[in-house]
Amino acid sequence: MLMRVVLYIGEVVEYCQLETFSARCRHGDVIVMTTARFGRMRVGKCIDSGADSIIKQDGKTIGCYADVLEYADRTCSGKTSCDIAVPNRHLLSTRPCFAQLTMYFEAAYSCVSGEFLQLIYSSSVAYAGFYYGGQHCPKGRKQE
Repeated sequence: MLMRVVLYIGEVVEYCQLETFSARCRHGDVIVMTTARFGRMRVGKCIDSGADSIIKQDGKTIGCYADVLEYADRTCSGKTSCDIAVPNRHLLSTRPCFAQLTMYFEAAYSCVSGEFLQLIYSSSVAYAGFYYGGQHCPKGRKQE
């Protein structure tokens, strides 16, 4: 039996220093992380071009980031709720930008109806296994 699963992909939201990313799903749904990055992706909520004197598109002050989707998946995917403090030891260990610069976390997730089985990483593809209505339905997605 072929099952079609439609996921609503949540909006990517910025979480500044000392804020907490909080993902919540209703009872019976589980979190599937869709995006997670840590660094200085762009000027916006967390980086004010007027207040920050070091704004250059040189890859080390703006536009520098680490893809932390694997970490966010391990921390949140398959659960009904989770929190990630910004910054934390894991995020800081990625060192995507010059250490003295303020970095932020951006993330998006979806709530999916089903039971989370496992998350397996194989090179550039993450596979999540879920049960939908008693049927096993493996889902795969490419990491950015």
